[in-house]
Amino acid sequence: MKERVIIDVRERDEFDAAHVEGAINVPLSSFTSTAPNVLKQLREKDVSIMCYSGKRAENAYQLSQGFGYSQSADYKICPGGIKAWMEEGKPVVDTGKKSTMTLMRQTQLVMGTMVMVFSALSLMVDPNFGILAAGMGIGMMFAGATGNCAMANAVAIMPWNKA
Repeated sequence: MKERVIIDVRERDEFDAAHVEGAINVPLSSFTSTAPNVLKQLREKDVSIMCYSGKRAENAYQLSQGFGYSQSADYKICPGGIKAWMEEGKPVVDTGKKSTMTLMRQTQLVMGTMVMVFSALSLMVDPNFGILAAGMGIGMMFAGATGNCAMANAVAIMPWNKA
């Protein structure tokens, strides 16, 4: 039986709060840039992709198929994520550190606020502010298409998100 490795695609703050011992953190927000090298090193191991409840793991699984990852080893999604893992009483590394607001929620708040402000400014001050709102929309489309979000990366380095 091959060794099983868990790739946890939750954001770093979520992973730091509680994770399966030995799991490798490859956040979904940077999955397309990080995962190919990680997966290449795991070719001879069975891999399970985990997130909180399963949705992000499904997204990561689809992304990994899209950039050509395939192997003879077992490669699957951990059903129900770490939530189900803990409900089943399986062990986790619990740092006791509470996750504030996830990086993805912070990113969504920042992006939504910026689009709203730029849209309002384009209506009330100068129509050219609409270009900035459109730019934010293009950025969100790019993040959705590639799985790599520049805004999420910027939010991650903010002081309140440092361990």
